Amino acid sequence: MTDPKLRPGELIRKKRTGLGWTQEQLAKKAGVSAHTVMRVEKGRGVDWMLMVALLDSVYAEVIVR
Repeated sequence: MTDPKLRPGELIRKKRTGLGWTQEQLAKKAGVSAHTVMRVEKGRGVDWMLMVALLDSVYAEVIVR
């Protein structure tokens, strides 16, 4: 179960690392830059549509597995 206290960026980082992905790998799957993934994970200047795209990328992989 996911810790409900995690911020969205922390959740993305936790799921990404749990899958063994680098920021570059997640960026490629989500269609964004690695710098953008880094910003999202740190909670800096993030828009919700971008957050949804990244969450979709990590959770889609979990569901497919």
